[in-house]
Amino acid sequence: MNADQITFTLSPHSPFVDCSWSKEMQASRKTITLEDFIRSIQESMLAQKVSSGLLPPGTISYCENSNRLITIAMVPSDEYATITYFNTLYENFPLPRMVFQFSFFVGQRVQSVRIGVIERGRVRPESRMFYYPFSNVHTGGDSRLCIGSNTLPRVTSPHGLSSLPRFLLELPNNDDWFNASCNKLGYSMRQLLEHLKGKTPTYYDANILVPNGKTLADFIAV
Repeated sequence: MNADQITFTLSPHSPFVDCSWSKEMQASRKTITLEDFIRSIQESMLAQKVSSGLLPPGTISYCENSNRLITIAMVPSDEYATITYFNTLYENFPLPRMVFQFSFFVGQRVQSVRIGVIERGRVRPESRMFYYPFSNVHTGGDSRLCIGSNTLPRVTSPHGLSSLPRFLLELPNNDDWFNASCNKLGYSMRQLLEHLKGKTPTYYDANILVPNGKTLADFIAV
């Protein structure tokens, strides 16, 4: 229908909709059922296409809210990293299996980072979670990472997060938010690092990690 103007008139006392329009100074009118009117409106609405673009390797969850804030959870494949604790460097240091969650607006700096430890095997919503055994992660609450005076990078696309887990792991560590009860041995941060150097990543599973009673689905939902 090509018209200069279309007017729809609805009444709470009638199951019909009155449609009137004008074209080239000539008025026309038609009555349709409310059901047909609703169906026509629904069919005329164009669905907005949403594309995440290329996601970083290991992505297990993607969410974008109405404000365009993107939250991505990923399980990196890295099993070793260079860890710095105060002035001590631990090269080729074994890592537990970790999950990272990043929140950001495209083109801006990453707003928040959360780190958890997940059981090995197939990634499932029911996968068990463990306390992060090291420092600088709030293990008693939302698992957020404390970055101190460090600056998080800008993200121009989700794929730009690919190298961020390793970047964060290699930031200097101190004793902030360290909790000895989050490792089975009850070791201090330095004792734990000294004990783990030279071990394999799978050593954590039976000897270090403490379950926190949550699942991967719980972690992602926060």
